[in-house]
Amino acid sequence: MGRLVLFVVALAFASRAGYTETPTSGSRRAVPSIPKGTVDVVLDTDAFNEVDDQFALAFAALSSHKINLLAVTAAPFRNQRSTSFADGVEKSYQEIVRILKLLGLPAEMAVRGSK
Repeated sequence: MGRLVLFVVALAFASRAGYTETPTSGSRRAVPSIPKGTVDVVLDTDAFNEVDDQFALAFAALSSHKINLLAVTAAPFRNQRSTSFADGVEKSYQEIVRILKLLGLPAEMAVRGSK
């Protein structure tokens, strides 16, 4: 769970962050500043693959004070839980719809990703 949630949070902050130049060891590196208000996020997830994505989706949806969740796309995966990438996308899409409904959000936020 940790990596995906961290990615979602980093993506949310980076998408609206301003950058300032800060000297580091004789060189200059861009350092993001923390955005003010909410940031728009599209979450791309293979929600049926492992349980971390359900947590990331719930975290993003319940963090409306910082994250404006615009859509959730179903990412492809193929392993013992799916028969093909297209099957993985469909299973993830159905899982996203299920989680959105549990959270009281419209199922129309879910989008099938590439197969």
